[in-house]
Amino acid sequence: MDSHRLTVYGASWCHDTQNTRARLDDLKVPYEYHDVDVSEDAKRRVEEANHGGQTIPVLDFPDGHVLIEPDDQELEAALQAHGAQS
Repeated sequence: MDSHRLTVYGASWCHDTQNTRARLDDLKVPYEYHDVDVSEDAKRRVEEANHGGQTIPVLDFPDGHVLIEPDDQELEAALQAHGAQS
């Protein structure tokens, strides 16, 4: 993970992942994306963040904050609180 960039872990078939990525794109927030169906490391990170579960998307912020399956309000609040959005 780039320690200066938001990282999103999800899957192309997941509606919540698609919504989160679209919102980040709309807000012009740079992020790195890892698909759990393509990367075993991404799948492990999701399970680690979920204490064994597989809820996606998982967002890793540069400051160490983790957000799981946020709605738009939660996402925008976290972006502001954790310095990922101007």
